[in-house]
Amino acid sequence: MDDLVTWLRAQLDEDERELWSAGARGERWPHPGFKWLIADINAKRLLLTQFELRGNSVRGMVQPATGGVWDDLLRVLALPYANRPGYRPEWRP
Repeated sequence: MDDLVTWLRAQLDEDERELWSAGARGERWPHPGFKWLIADINAKRLLLTQFELRGNSVRGMVQPATGGVWDDLLRVLALPYANRPGYRPEWRP
């Protein structure tokens, strides 16, 4: 899962770069949903941080009482990016 966390962070970084570069290209700026999109990216980053802090069974830490919901959550968060380079089939939920 560490690879998935690293890869997912890179996708969120790319999403944020794309939002900022849209303004530099002279596209409709600010994007009508800009604040929401940035908030969404930051919320996902917070989930990734919580995952890293709490651990999971794959990383050899104590399995939480949730039954591995963190692993499932990461897989679901990555699903919209499944068409991007680096996505692995084993990450599918």
